[in-house]
Amino acid sequence: MIRELTRLGEAVLANDEAGVLEALIEDIGNLKPKRGNAPHLVVLNLSSEGRLEWRTEVLDPPRAEAYLWLGNPRANAPKVRVTTSNLAYLLGQTFYALTEDADTPPELRAYLERVFPKLFWHDPEARGGKRKYAYLLDAQKLGLDVDWPALRDLPPKQRPAQLAKALTALFDLPKQGVLYTLAIDGTPLAQLPAYRAYMLRKLVGELFEDAKDGVCHACGARTAVNAKFTHFKIKLFINDKLSFAYGLDAENWTKNHALCQRCYTRALSGERYLERHLSTRVLGTETLIVPHLDPTPLSQETLDALSALLRETTSSLERLESVPELLDRLEPHTRLPQLTLLFIRRAQSAVKLIEAVPEVEPSRIEAVLRAIGEANRHANTLFGAPRTGAWLPGLAALLDVLPLKHEQGAPHAAPALRVLRQILLGEPLSRPRLLREFLQVLRYIHRNNPGIYATRSCRAPGGYCPEIEDAIPRMTAFLHFLEALEMLEVNPMELDTKLPGYTEPIQTLGLDAPRTALFLLGVLLARVASEQYKRGKSKPVLEKVGYQGMPLEKVRRFALELFEKLTEYRRLDASSEVVFATATELLAQPRPWPLSDEENAFYILLGYGFETRRILNAGRKEKEDDHEAA
Repeated sequence: MIRELTRLGEAVLANDEAGVLEALIEDIGNLKPKRGNAPHLVVLNLSSEGRLEWRTEVLDPPRAEAYLWLGNPRANAPKVRVTTSNLAYLLGQTFYALTEDADTPPELRAYLERVFPKLFWHDPEARGGKRKYAYLLDAQKLGLDVDWPALRDLPPKQRPAQLAKALTALFDLPKQGVLYTLAIDGTPLAQLPAYRAYMLRKLVGELFEDAKDGVCHACGARTAVNAKFTHFKIKLFINDKLSFAYGLDAENWTKNHALCQRCYTRALSGERYLERHLSTRVLGTETLIVPHLDPTPLSQETLDALSALLRETTSSLERLESVPELLDRLEPHTRLPQLTLLFIRRAQSAVKLIEAVPEVEPSRIEAVLRAIGEANRHANTLFGAPRTGAWLPGLAALLDVLPLKHEQGAPHAAPALRVLRQILLGEPLSRPRLLREFLQVLRYIHRNNPGIYATRSCRAPGGYCPEIEDAIPRMTAFLHFLEALEMLEVNPMELDTKLPGYTEPIQTLGLDAPRTALFLLGVLLARVASEQYKRGKSKPVLEKVGYQGMPLEKVRRFALELFEKLTEYRRLDASSEVVFATATELLAQPRPWPLSDEENAFYILLGYGFETRRILNAGRKEKEDDHEAA
């Protein structure tokens, strides 16, 4: 992983090895302004004559680079960054940190001394850990309309935030999606060469002042190396535990994954490029795409074009609109490098890794895309085409076939990401487990319960609650998709039953005798449910299904109850009699029953979904024929 980031950074810096700071610029998209608003930059200009002025500019990537938006410092780090999204830092802490730092260059210090400390109020009581709050921009001295006595009476730690809040209201500044930057006498500090050199040294140089001799993990050179990944957002591994150390010796940490200064700088640049150009969302989760690049040099144009293709390819796995078109663009798949996918969650300035999919081959991506297309053709043959889209629009279907919890409409996607990982790496999956979890989804659908992500809109005003007969084709397509990828065993074929209208789908599904018996019971269930819905706009017979699983004895009792319901609703015609007789005959055959309770329930519901779709499609066609005749 470190090597991949280093090679990516090498490609980024190929034409300008000195442009490290520019490569570390943060993505302004992370500022999240209010919907419909653009992010803004507020330049706060302190005049040595005792005035505070400001101007607001629309923020774009060139401005983010010009004003050196490197992100906010970590919680306990000195606040030496003069461009930040936290205005409170610039009202005292930044000036204090820069003037206290012995490494602050004279040119930068000269600018600071024009206004600091003469335009700042000093609290002599702020000592020890509170010294960084001892200085605060003196709003009274600057003639600002702020309740200064009340502000001074606050605890030291609260003053900067309250002053920032007052200034935001006073100047009518935007409250979201805003960066603030310091200028003194009209000169933005971020544009001073001395400040830029200072920040580069802070980000990289200081870490190598006490570097030890060793071997660089990335380039193999024996030189001064460092294993402190302080400035990386993505923590690739833990290296502050003794068990990490080579030979359980704390002095030997640098023998594991240490980098020389050049490779460290490249890896840091690669990480920032990753966030800005190789980030997408999969299954509702931010996803970083790490390409495994060859050492061959790449131009910036080639790297950017490759990044765009990788983003599109990764996004297409989730929701694919046109399989053939993208496959044509991906052929030959050797154009793409291996990929590692990192699924992450951001928490303040930290990045938490939820799941990782290492070394995904381009050929595997192509196979997954083709299997999605094959699964949809299979489902269309059985159930007919859906009214819109596809039964399996992509791997986003995992959000609908797994019982995922949700919070404010966002899925807790970790279980789905684990399944996605298995799919992309070709690891086997358990059919019984998938069916058991899918039955939970069907139970929530049947109860109209919004407790999981798939049913989150149930009971909401104007919300859509899925139907069982729509969920069944999606799961059938998903199972066939896994079979096409050879991740599930294909059901054995040992049946030679002639049932008009059902022989072909049974063969297409690859059902053996036990599964066929259950499928046919599901067909009868759909016929009863259809009659109930015609009479009372509900399907109480579905209460008979055990969504947590059905033991074989319960299945046999269920068959008898279905027979009674068919008689009650006058649906025991010749076709139903043949279907019922075939199902009961197959159920009665002496053999060890091979299916779990969950599989029993699923194959009954599979038959229900198939027959319900057939009834709906027939009714729709009849209406269309009547309309054409009229």
